[in-house]
Amino acid sequence: FDVIQSDPVLGNMLLRYPATLLPLLEEAIVEAQREVAKRLERLEQNATQKRQHMGIVKGEPHTDGCNSSHPMTRVHARLVHLPPHMSCCRPSLSSIVASDVGKIIQISGTVVRAGAVQMYESTRAYRCREKGCGHAFVVYADLEQVNNALPVPLVCPAGGAGRDSCKGTKFDVIPNGSVHTDYQEIKIQEAASRLGIGTIPRSVLIKLQHDLVDTCQPGDDIVGMFLNQWLMYSC
Repeated sequence: FDVIQSDPVLGNMLLRYPATLLPLLEEAIVEAQREVAKRLERLEQNATQKRQHMGIVKGEPHTDGCNSSHPMTRVHARLVHLPPHMSCCRPSLSSIVASDVGKIIQISGTVVRAGAVQMYESTRAYRCREKGCGHAFVVYADLEQVNNALPVPLVCPAGGAGRDSCKGTKFDVIPNGSVHTDYQEIKIQEAASRLGIGTIPRSVLIKLQHDLVDTCQPGDDIVGMFLNQWLMYSC
């Protein structure tokens, strides 16, 4: 809500296109950490040089046991306190419609099932085997699939920024280039107190990742991206 007040265009774009803008926000958070770490390091070096010049202290600079030159890279941009409007805050699960797919919405309900905490491969790094290319890139898991499958790269994505496009179709998996994430599925159901007489309560599947695992309680307000989940067809 604060973002919409300070920058209405950015705030509304975040609600409408979270899949595109949230990763950019997370990259900006990491870059901001790096910039702050550089400034702190320069300040510490200047302070140490000044103290040494004055003969007050000699030796390594004091860091309080923390390493500011290595910022956290696994960060998440969380949207909370959405504006109280029907376009993003749904009063019930029954009010969710097909046009909400791909948008940020806020819902509340009762947790009726919580699955076991699991681990899945959220990203995998590849390197193109085409001669003269060697482009490294990352593939992200598709949360719209039942098993959160990693899509198989078909064509090398190299190209742009003054670089010729590559048509390579063979890739090597980069060792230690995968990221594994905690994962949990829960199901929430409409609260009986909000239903009319004779109304069947609706339910929806929620996928929790990383720091959100094992944190949801009955009656919590949940803010997330509404996605399709495609079931495997068997004949």
